[in-house]
Amino acid sequence: MSDLSIQELQQIAESYQKYLVPAMFKECSEQLVSHAGITPGQRVLDIACGTGILARTAAKQVGENGSVVGLDMNPGMLSVARQLAPDLEWQQGIAEELPFEDNSFDITFCQFSLMFFQDKQTAIREMLRILTSQGRLYIAVFNSLEHIPAYQQLLSIYADFVDEDKVHFLSSPFQLGDIQELNSLLLESGLESPRITSGELNAVWPDVRSLVLADVEGWFPLAGIELGDDQVEEVIKQTKSELGEYINGDGSIAFTMPYHLISHKHY
Repeated sequence: MSDLSIQELQQIAESYQKYLVPAMFKECSEQLVSHAGITPGQRVLDIACGTGILARTAAKQVGENGSVVGLDMNPGMLSVARQLAPDLEWQQGIAEELPFEDNSFDITFCQFSLMFFQDKQTAIREMLRILTSQGRLYIAVFNSLEHIPAYQQLLSIYADFVDEDKVHFLSSPFQLGDIQELNSLLLESGLESPRITSGELNAVWPDVRSLVLADVEGWFPLAGIELGDDQVEEVIKQTKSELGEYINGDGSIAFTMPYHLISHKHY
């Protein structure tokens, strides 16, 4: 990401907001916020907030006496987040070094980002550090790719157009899907008796082009992948052919995205 300009990061963030937030992150944010049972007056932190969909959803629950902070390392994401919700607090920073005092938040969320952190154990310890004595932590990670056959097929299509090592990078969002490995990571990070439950998103894009552009514009640039217009059109053509079973009569494409939800409460 450091090799990308601010303008490029901004464009990635705009594509993320256009294609990925309405397709699945909005639904998951609603699920997590509902699960957390946020009450007025609470202090909420959204780590790796992206364009801020979860933070904006949580802000509806905390009321005038509560507060919501969104933190992300990507200035492009934060720029879009500020445009969408200028009244919320947005900070640039990394999960491994949270810029907050101990016991600062009642509820902390981390939605589909833990798998990208350089030092996952340190990040989790930081999440625990900034929680109050009765604070609660919620972390969502995708299930393994084998449980998401539609996206597994899509990655196979991409493999015809990008290098093998970069295809591996594109599968990185699913690297924490194994329950046993995930549980071990949590225990080693200081989470005592972590609670892991299953969740599921019904990801829906208005058409196949939107699905492909979500990756091409909102994900590929972070891996240094560039496709020409003709290649993009070929990917769309192949996706329509090979993922036809997921395409609805109105042209939209939908498939389930199972995930794991880690819940922890300080005592």
